[in-house]
Amino acid sequence: MTRSQTAVAATIFFAAVLALFLSFDFSGDYAINDDWGYSTPVRWWVVDRQRALTHWQSMPLLSQLFLGVAWAEVFGFSQGALRQLNLVLALTTCAAVFACARALALPASICLLCALLPLASPIFVGLSYSFMTDVPTAALVALSLLFLIRSFSRHDGGGWDYAVGVAFLLLAVLLRQTSLALALALVLAEPVARGFTLRGFARNLAVVVGVAAAYLAATALLREQVGLPTAYGAKTDALVGFFGDIFTLNLGALRQTLKALLVASANYGLFALAILPILLEVLWRRGGRRVLIAAGAATGLAVASLAVDAGILSGTGGNMLTGEGLGPRTIPGDVQVNVLDIFFVTAVGHFVLVCSVLAGALGLRDLSNGDRDIERETGAAVLLLALTALVTFAPHAVAYAAVFDRYALLPSILMVLALLRIIDLDAISKTSIRLSGALVLAGFALSLALAADYFRWQDARYSLIGQLQSEGVAAEDIDGGFEYNNLEAVLANPRDAVSMSLINPVRRPLRLTRAPEPGDEIVAMESYTRFLGAKTVKIYAVRPADVVQ
Repeated sequence: MTRSQTAVAATIFFAAVLALFLSFDFSGDYAINDDWGYSTPVRWWVVDRQRALTHWQSMPLLSQLFLGVAWAEVFGFSQGALRQLNLVLALTTCAAVFACARALALPASICLLCALLPLASPIFVGLSYSFMTDVPTAALVALSLLFLIRSFSRHDGGGWDYAVGVAFLLLAVLLRQTSLALALALVLAEPVARGFTLRGFARNLAVVVGVAAAYLAATALLREQVGLPTAYGAKTDALVGFFGDIFTLNLGALRQTLKALLVASANYGLFALAILPILLEVLWRRGGRRVLIAAGAATGLAVASLAVDAGILSGTGGNMLTGEGLGPRTIPGDVQVNVLDIFFVTAVGHFVLVCSVLAGALGLRDLSNGDRDIERETGAAVLLLALTALVTFAPHAVAYAAVFDRYALLPSILMVLALLRIIDLDAISKTSIRLSGALVLAGFALSLALAADYFRWQDARYSLIGQLQSEGVAAEDIDGGFEYNNLEAVLANPRDAVSMSLINPVRRPLRLTRAPEPGDEIVAMESYTRFLGAKTVKIYAVRPADVVQ
């Protein structure tokens, strides 16, 4: 990069930092999404000097807990402080993606586009304002990939780059076990860069065995020190159940897998939406009929998605992006989404997916025909990115009917990097790149607006709960929604929190809702605005009809 390009990149990155930290107030001391299960152990460690876990944890979490404790020791514990840590990790992810793109020898403008692409996703930005595990895992995996990619071009076996990459990989596995995908991908990718040697194969196999052993050791340590959380084996059980369904030809369960795959593919497309101008130019230059084929295929996939209730925004497509904007629906009274909106968003996601597949196929054909050439090291890096993405997401896509859109984040980032390296970017016009850049900026602005709306409704929600408690209502007498109910329970019973049962919405004397049912007695009400103040929404505290009677 030239000095001027570096200055432009640094300026844009600094502007993104300011936007993330200063756009709105995110300091509310309440849980976001499922992070009550991850922030509470940090609270107990820092505030009470007690090492304990909650029942809501299906991964080791150790790396994130240590980061959270270290951060809270310096800045004090609060949900807002932990969100600041996650914002730092989000920006670390963007910087690591930028460095990976540079290591792949992508043009400077494309490197910057790749770095900012996560910020164009409402899912990534929304998770950045939480203490969920998705963004920290993405940061660690991206850092590991950076050093491993750099190690491919070294003739000494990778040296310190390889060692540092493995260290970040270990930290990622000690956070979420799905990061093992990178170790598995390394076994297949590195021989492409250096050629197969028994020594190199043994070294990479030792990494696989080592990080897998570290995960098992972490599990044993948790079991011995605090006990395994109730939900710890839930996802493994779901994956085992999937293979059982295949063996028994359980068509009903396999229909759910089809549903999951349709949701997963559309989620990728929504994440990669900003690079659509680049993809369309690739296809148009090789014949406009490919764009029509992509549109037809996307329409067919969208229709199939709606047929099995797998449309994005349909209520089962995730727990971050919904018809009401950002954030999970955790209290009664959901707003129904128009089927045309569901179809449109789902079709857009599938359209970008199909365009990606067609553009990638053209790029691979050119490479195989010798029309273009990339170095072996770069080819190995592309393979490492693609395999890591596929293996990471495979368990989620095949085993869970409701594929949370956040599970597609990291694989989408890696697949976009690999795809852009395969495409012949030298033939892409500056206009397409600028259009993609404009879409990134528009997506970032939308993401910030949705995140701000989400925090305003959470402010209203917990203001209403605080009002009820100030009037003498006990915390355990309020059904405040999934996060509130579970956090209230674990804080009241820290010693038993790790073995508790999951608390879904329950009948209590008072309940929060968006839409009171007939017979409910409205006790209190709070209003909040959405869409930058364009719409006012109400949230109610009610005494349910069966309690009134």
